[in-house]
Amino acid sequence: MRFLFGGIAIFLLIAFIVGQIFTPRRAPLRKVFAKGFMITAISFLTIGAVLGAGALIYYAISGNGNASKNRYEKMSVEEKAMYVDSLLTNPPNTSIDELKDTFIAFRFGTTALPCFKSIHNFDVVSLMQIEHLEKGDSKLAGKIFETTAYGEFKTNQPAEEFHMKGTFTVQYLFSEGTRDKPLGWHFSKIIVSDCEVLSNHPVEDIIGQDSLYPDLERRVK
Repeated sequence: MRFLFGGIAIFLLIAFIVGQIFTPRRAPLRKVFAKGFMITAISFLTIGAVLGAGALIYYAISGNGNASKNRYEKMSVEEKAMYVDSLLTNPPNTSIDELKDTFIAFRFGTTALPCFKSIHNFDVVSLMQIEHLEKGDSKLAGKIFETTAYGEFKTNQPAEEFHMKGTFTVQYLFSEGTRDKPLGWHFSKIIVSDCEVLSNHPVEDIIGQDSLYPDLERRVK
């Protein structure tokens, strides 16, 4: 609501200034506001109409921002096959910075770390927690593309001051073009291949029969 009142106040201020410019010096205040309001309103409507027309022309030319999609739809069957084949044979070549952003954005969910047992999920939340990350080999198998990554991380999940290094598989899938995913390669998930915990964490005591009655004789003859 305060933005609405602020906008009205700014509009009236502009109208008053414009009215003073286009009316005689000693004109009544009411006439100044009326003249300024009319000129300002017409100017705003004109600017809005020009911007709206420009946006309509832009989206009409670009196909609502999907010019490549429109070009694909106009291709012949042979051209489409060649285009899809060119996309398939050119999987994503992500840089290290893009790979870091991928690790930060990805939520490992219920993925269990093979080197650590915890109810909390592994989570990378900032670039400061990525100690080291490098790309390894990549392989393409049909519509699945995988890149090996070697990383070292310091996080607070699955444990406080958790420090580990490991090997990860970054997977991409090829889409034929759907409502959710357009034609081309799309990131799928990150798989923890193997890892090693570099930080020390206390081992929780497991309550068992031996700990319940320590003085009880348990030897069976």
